[in-house]
Amino acid sequence: MKNTYKILIHGILFIGLVFSAHAQIKIPQASLAATLKQTIGLTEITIEYSRPSMKGRDLFAELTPVGQVWRTGANLSTKITISADVELEGKRIPAGTYSFYSIPGEQEWTVIINKKISWGTEYDESQDLERITVPTISTREPLEVFEFYLTPMSDVSGILGFAWGNVKVQMNIKSYDQEKTLASIEEIMSKPEEAKPGDFFAAANYYNTLNKDLKNALAWIDVYINNTENAYWAYRVKAQIQSKLGDNVSAIKTAELAIKIATEQGNDDYVRYTKKEMAGYKSAKK
Repeated sequence: MKNTYKILIHGILFIGLVFSAHAQIKIPQASLAATLKQTIGLTEITIEYSRPSMKGRDLFAELTPVGQVWRTGANLSTKITISADVELEGKRIPAGTYSFYSIPGEQEWTVIINKKISWGTEYDESQDLERITVPTISTREPLEVFEFYLTPMSDVSGILGFAWGNVKVQMNIKSYDQEKTLASIEEIMSKPEEAKPGDFFAAANYYNTLNKDLKNALAWIDVYINNTENAYWAYRVKAQIQSKLGDNVSAIKTAELAIKIATEQGNDDYVRYTKKEMAGYKSAKK
């Protein structure tokens, strides 16, 4: 009986030791990890960082000392990855993955794009790709948790920034995708016999967006319409182009056709959008 009891106790102790050896206590990080992804033009931009909190501390005295290199976040150094070359405050940044550091200042901050991927705070100034100095923006309401933001402002540009406390730091970012797209359109449309109907629509729609060479855009959209059934979306684009060329009488007729087909196809959104645009064509005609 005693032996059985000892065996039982030893078994329980052994199980306890095995459990304790494999048990892992998971505690939330004080500065939570975050990933920001945004497409500007055709370029994908990803920022990986951690978000520290103010917790009643002074931004410059305790968290981001003036004049000292900061990892622009917490824990591991912040990383920025861009899928194609971009322009950041007028400076070209090649496609790649970089560390994102900054030097705080009361009136302006210096943003550092560094080629060394640092898993911590191993900043190496000799690896700096670019340094960009921008003025700070003061905010009324303090932001408790640090954050990055990337706001598109057009199809190929946006605002890249970060904020904490009563401070915002932001920069203009622009992709080179417009130049690439235009070059692609010129190459493909130089051989129209080899182009697909979708190419004609894409080219016309893009030129329409840029208000570029609208006569060619009108010819291209007609090719697409002639090769596509019930293309109410294309009639809407054609009406936009006609109006921009000053032919609002034709734009109204084209818009009416777009509305008719969209109604038959059950696309209420297109009907609503096109009716609003048609009201503008009618107003411009007067």
